[in-house]
Amino acid sequence: MFIQSWSDVVKASAKLIMFVDLAGHKKYLKTTLFGLSSQVPDYVMVAIDAVQGLTIATSEHLYVLFALRVPVFIVITKLDLASTETLQALIDQVIEELFSSNFYSLCLFCLQKMFRSRCSL
Repeated sequence: MFIQSWSDVVKASAKLIMFVDLAGHKKYLKTTLFGLSSQVPDYVMVAIDAVQGLTIATSEHLYVLFALRVPVFIVITKLDLASTETLQALIDQVIEELFSSNFYSLCLFCLQKMFRSRCSL
């Protein structure tokens, strides 16, 4: 079957996973809001740099996602560049942010196996 359009892809597929990469910088918040509201995602992955940590922009994005009632999972990246203490502090900060939002029941908290072996939770 020759696929000519997006509707052909949908018809030919048993399951579809769509990835939409939206801007994380505060400067592009309107673009991010438009992307989230127009795509109606099933889940949103929020990537947090282990070295940079939780930024104000990331916190704002989390609040927007919670307000839209979109299930969120968090992935911490660049684990190899951060110390165990830094990673544990970041996890504590993220958990505090999630619990302070009163939307923590919508969150899935994902950690890579490597991270679990480096930090005790």
